[in-house]
Amino acid sequence: MVAASVFIGDRARRRAGVQALTDCLRMRRSQALRTHLGALRSEALEEADCAYFIARPDRLVSAFRQATDEPVDDGPVIYATLHFGSPVLAYLDLCRRRGVIWMIGRPLDAANPMESAKLDWARRKVAWVEALSGRAFLGTDAAAIAAARERLLAGESVFTPFDVPGDVATRSAAVEMFSRRVHLAAGVEILARLTRAPIRPIVAISRPDGFALLHGARVEPAVASPLRSTMEEFSSIIRRHPEEWWMWPYLSFGALEVPS
Repeated sequence: MVAASVFIGDRARRRAGVQALTDCLRMRRSQALRTHLGALRSEALEEADCAYFIARPDRLVSAFRQATDEPVDDGPVIYATLHFGSPVLAYLDLCRRRGVIWMIGRPLDAANPMESAKLDWARRKVAWVEALSGRAFLGTDAAAIAAARERLLAGESVFTPFDVPGDVATRSAAVEMFSRRVHLAAGVEILARLTRAPIRPIVAISRPDGFALLHGARVEPAVASPLRSTMEEFSSIIRRHPEEWWMWPYLSFGALEVPS
């Protein structure tokens, strides 16, 4: 119902999402409309699932199905994710199975542009994630990249969204995405080069038999452009599951514009 109300009521967002899908994936308009609605459902479902597991924490462990082809990553890893499927639940499941992982996330302080009701829910959600993971978010300012670097050098791992402009050092880098040149957070590449830690693209999606983690190929820090290689992995995942990526309406030439 939430997705349908946004789909109907936010014409500008619907128009931008459909345009991106038809331009980037060569979809017919009818297919693009269905995919855009699916992406709105995916975003709303992630919020609903988090609310459910906050109320029923005993159900979270059994909600993820066990993969038989999960890759083995020894040592510190930079887990890069997207605003796609269930990113918060992907982080919590990784923490449960892989040990110490630090989340790099935007602070919910007075400078955050969210409206008050949404901000109140976001703070409750972050507090829940921090309590379950056992550690506070690292933040997104210049000091955060130094903290993330120290954690990686100490043998621990980090988890960070990839499809946002700027980064923990307030830097962005241009990369090609679906034949468009966009600016994405450069923090993933900066951390990989500073620490020699590999990047593992990862997303979670909800299926009738439980949540599933999807892994992209491991990106080594010595490649010519870790950022570009990571985006290539994500582009492949997005092409297979375009209805799970929330950011279609914000994909524009030169930048990936993110909603407040």
